[in-house]
Amino acid sequence: MHLQGSSLTLSATDLSAFSECTHKTELERAVALGTLERPGSNEIERQLLERRGLAHEAQVLSAFRASGKRVVSIGVAPGAGRAGYEQGAKASEEAMRAGADVIYQAVLLDGAWLGRPDFLLKSSGKSRFGDYLYSVLDAKLSSETRARAVLQLCAYTAGLETVQGALPTHFFVAPPGDTVELVALRTADYFAYYRRVKATFEAFISDPDAPPAYPEPVEHCGVCVFWKRCELRRRQDDHLSLVAGISSRQRDRLSQVGVTQVSALGSLPGDSEVGGIGRDALVRIREQARIQIEGRGRPKPIYELLLDAEPGTGLEKLPLPKPGDLFLDLEGDPFVRGRGLEYLFGLLELGEPIDDFVSRSEPGEPRYHAHWATDANAEKHAFEAVIDRIVRGRQEFANLHVFHFGQREADALKQLSCRHKTREEEVDRLLRDHVLVDLHPIVRRALRASVEGYTLKQLEGLYDFERTVDLRAAARAMQLFGWWLETGDESGKEPELEQTIERYNEDDCRSAWQLRNWLEARRGEFERASGRTLLRPALQNDEPIEDAPRDSALVAEKLSLGLPDDPRHDTQSEAARRLMANLLDWHWREAKSGHWEYYRCQELPRDERLEDRAALAGLTLVGEPKNEKRSKIYRYAFPEQEHAIRSRPTPIDPDTGKSAGDVKDIGSTHIELKRSGRGGAPHPQALVPGRPLTTKAHA
Repeated sequence: MHLQGSSLTLSATDLSAFSECTHKTELERAVALGTLERPGSNEIERQLLERRGLAHEAQVLSAFRASGKRVVSIGVAPGAGRAGYEQGAKASEEAMRAGADVIYQAVLLDGAWLGRPDFLLKSSGKSRFGDYLYSVLDAKLSSETRARAVLQLCAYTAGLETVQGALPTHFFVAPPGDTVELVALRTADYFAYYRRVKATFEAFISDPDAPPAYPEPVEHCGVCVFWKRCELRRRQDDHLSLVAGISSRQRDRLSQVGVTQVSALGSLPGDSEVGGIGRDALVRIREQARIQIEGRGRPKPIYELLLDAEPGTGLEKLPLPKPGDLFLDLEGDPFVRGRGLEYLFGLLELGEPIDDFVSRSEPGEPRYHAHWATDANAEKHAFEAVIDRIVRGRQEFANLHVFHFGQREADALKQLSCRHKTREEEVDRLLRDHVLVDLHPIVRRALRASVEGYTLKQLEGLYDFERTVDLRAAARAMQLFGWWLETGDESGKEPELEQTIERYNEDDCRSAWQLRNWLEARRGEFERASGRTLLRPALQNDEPIEDAPRDSALVAEKLSLGLPDDPRHDTQSEAARRLMANLLDWHWREAKSGHWEYYRCQELPRDERLEDRAALAGLTLVGEPKNEKRSKIYRYAFPEQEHAIRSRPTPIDPDTGKSAGDVKDIGSTHIELKRSGRGGAPHPQALVPGRPLTTKAHA
């Protein structure tokens, strides 16, 4: 968005930003009008993002040229202004009229709107230029096409329609990867949404008397240059977003009844009801607001144990400490080489070195080990070393556990086993035996603390953990290291980067260890306060996802013999062998994510189901059942929520672990289930997706 004379020139980026944050649009308009100065941006982050974007565009451009396409590039000098863009738009139209196969960096002008799509692709059809037309293609760094990107593509396509007199049936995205692949999106599927957002945006921009938008926290805040300004405003207003664990939907419902501050939420009467928020959820966020208010001005966070915690959750999820327990933390960059790289695997181990094992019951002094990786092959070896260390530990120490904080570590191990096709059975065994223990949900279900977020860093005040590395220094080191990984630019790679990152990672491992010990001490405190003896988690061994296809694994191993570590060095024959080796177990590997989600959903605590997008919660039986042969069709109502329940797979009642019945109908506030007419089974209060369909026959 920028000012040309007395009017604003608008872009597709402005529209997509508006869809994410109306307040950002206000600030951008103020910058364009000269009434606000734009804050400085993180130069490392900005340069790296620009370099990644340009490199991906160059990869797509090279692929078109290598395929023999006739490419025309449209250049516009930086700072050329409206006149420069008008020249670029004229050159773009001339290239279309001449029938270029690909137009790179075209300029599209449509009234107040300016568009710079990465590519225009020629295809068959009718336009005012003849028996062909153009479609928009953008090279995107994200592997998932989000609403923001779709709106940009729609805006480009609308501008293109004005120029060529025809609306293309598709627009395209080129996601990152080793090879260039185009993802087609049907224009008709998105254009009604685009027109609605555009109309709202234009009305907002043109109305000087529109009520100001509030700086609600959104996902875009993480990359926005205005974040500090907005955060200061929310703190001054005591905004509800400061309450740990509150959702945007809950904030919306509270604001509708006049509750907009943390202090107001914390002082709500105990019998209060708010439409759209379940009773348990309202109690949880109200009590969280209350303790945060009580903790303000204290030298360290205060906490309360949740004495009414659901049995089998919280402190009862904490395994008995063992001498061989391990504490795991990973550092990585999600953008390196298109698919990301886990470049540091940190393990803190208790006890003596495993090779000098002697029988004992007490843990020894903890020791930290770092496994580094700077490319995909090293990442594979580091991952194997960590899994092998865990497996050896389990052979030496009965019921050893690996503790971590947050889902990231467990998710990374799953993804790496599939990405590198190694240690897959070992990872599956760790998951089935519940060897990995996430401390985050244990904390959330065990206590309430006066923190604004239940992150490891914010919780450290509870157990007086002192870090050896400043968090800002660590963040800077990781940015510079990511820059070096991405670009190979040695000039920005300071000698102490790895040392800083490693010490930060060790801090995380040691903090998780001390948190586990602190939580262990809270068990006795809980028992004294509640008069109830806490149990330990029972030894579990979930069913295997599916038997690993051993015969095909042996064939795949033979096919893979002698292949280069880096697939980019494959000959044509080696690439074919690698592809065949990967395809043999494809169905088995792809089925895993569905089974991992299946087990996760069944373990969701009751009061978290309503906020989890996988589950459907708050079911209440309404009306009388309808008869259908020997079965009955029951109708259940539920509150507004997002969920993943469909007719297939057959949903599960997480309280019984059994099928809840066949889905006959599902609407925005009701679901109908066909269940046995004999009765006896309790009616479900929640549903989660059922077991994924087997793929043995397909394989």
